[in-house]
Amino acid sequence: MVEKISLKDLAYSSIVKIVPSNEEKEIKAKVAWRWLLLVKSLFSLINDKEAVSDRTSDINETYRLFGQCGLFPVKNFNSLVKVTSSNKFKAEIKNIGYEHTQTKENALYNLELLIDYIKELILSYREEHQHYIVIDGLDDILTSREIQYTVITALINEVRDLNHLFSSNSLSIKIIVLCRTDIFERLNDPNKNKIKQDNSLTFDWYQEGLEDQTDCGLIKIANRRTNIVFSDVDDMFSTFFPPKYNNKDVRSSLLDMTRHTPRDFLQLLKKIQNNCQQEKVSIKNIDSGIKEYSCYYFLSEINDELVGYIPSKYIECLFQFLSSYHKQELDYVDLKRDFSEYEISQCGKDLDEILKTLYECSAIGNEYKYSNNGGMRITFKYRNRTSTFNPKHKIILHKGLWKALNLNY
Repeated sequence: MVEKISLKDLAYSSIVKIVPSNEEKEIKAKVAWRWLLLVKSLFSLINDKEAVSDRTSDINETYRLFGQCGLFPVKNFNSLVKVTSSNKFKAEIKNIGYEHTQTKENALYNLELLIDYIKELILSYREEHQHYIVIDGLDDILTSREIQYTVITALINEVRDLNHLFSSNSLSIKIIVLCRTDIFERLNDPNKNKIKQDNSLTFDWYQEGLEDQTDCGLIKIANRRTNIVFSDVDDMFSTFFPPKYNNKDVRSSLLDMTRHTPRDFLQLLKKIQNNCQQEKVSIKNIDSGIKEYSCYYFLSEINDELVGYIPSKYIECLFQFLSSYHKQELDYVDLKRDFSEYEISQCGKDLDEILKTLYECSAIGNEYKYSNNGGMRITFKYRNRTSTFNPKHKIILHKGLWKALNLNY
C-alpha cells in the first residue's frame, strides 16, 4: 500500500505551533512531526482491513474520538496541523486519562503522552501488507527563512527514528521523504552525513566521468514512457528523432539543455512534442521546442530556485544584467566592472554571492584547463555536487537559458 503526501501548501511555521510551549523550535518541530507521522501511520493501518491488532477495542475508541475532533480521516498534513493547533482541539482517551488542552504549561507533556499511546496502538498491529508513506513537495514554497530548514531537518530525523522503531518491531511501515540533494545539503544537522550514508538513496542522473551520456537513466526513462504508448518502440530517439542536432548525437544535444533531472528532460521532450504535427520530429520542431522550453520552463525553474536567496523583485533584473552581454560565456572582470550600473546591484547581495547562488542552481558553470595539452573541462553543480564556483575560471551560462536570454550562438 503506497500513499503520497505533498507538503506543497504546508506553512512550515505552523508545525511548531502544534506545541505552544517555551521549548526550542527544534524540539517542538520534532515532537510535532512525531505526532503527525504516527497519526498518519495509525490511520493507514486502520484502513488496511487485513491488518490485525490485539487492541481492537482501544483502536475503535481512538478512531471514534479522532473522528469526532476532526483528525480522522487523514486527508493531508495540513488538516492534521489545523486541528491539532486549534484551541478547540480536545481529545479524551480514557485508557490513559489523557486530555489535550493548548496551554504552554502542559502542551508538550500532554502531546507526548498521546504520542506514546498512539505508538502503542501502532506496535500492537501485525499485518502482511507493506505500507509506504511517501512525503514530497518539500521545495515548493521554500525560501531562505530558517524555520523551514529547521522543520525539514526535524522531519528527516523523525522519519529516520520512526522507521527504525517500525523495523525493530517487525512492523511493515516505511516512511520515505523525497528531498532534493541541494536542499538536503543546506540543512544544519550534525547527523546529516550519517543520515545520508545510512538512511538514504541518492539519485544521481548525471554519470560523472562518462563522456557518452546517451544511454543514461534519463534516456531509459523516456524510452520506458514511450513504450507504454508504443509497445513496439524500444528506442524513441532512433525511431522518431533525427540522428543529430547541432552536429551532435540528438540525445546528447537534448540532455545538454537540462540539469540532468527527469523533470527537466521530460519537460523538454513535452515541449518538442507540442511543436510536432507529424510522427517524425524535425530539426525545426526541436528548435521550436527548445525555445518554448527555455522561455517558459527552464528560466522559470531557475527563477524559483533563486527565491529566498535573491529578493524576488530583483531576479528579473539579474537576468537582464546577464543577458546584456549577449554571450554564452561571461568574464568575471567584465561583470565586476559593470555590476554597479545595473539595478541588481541594489538587491543587498554582492556579485560574488549572486554568482555562487547561480552556480548552486546550475544556472552557470565554469570552464577551465585541466591538462598541459590544452584540454578543457566544463563543470556544473548538477555534474559534481562537491564542486564550487571559481571566479577565476570562465563563466558559462547553462544552455537551457540561451534562447530565453536571446544570446548569440
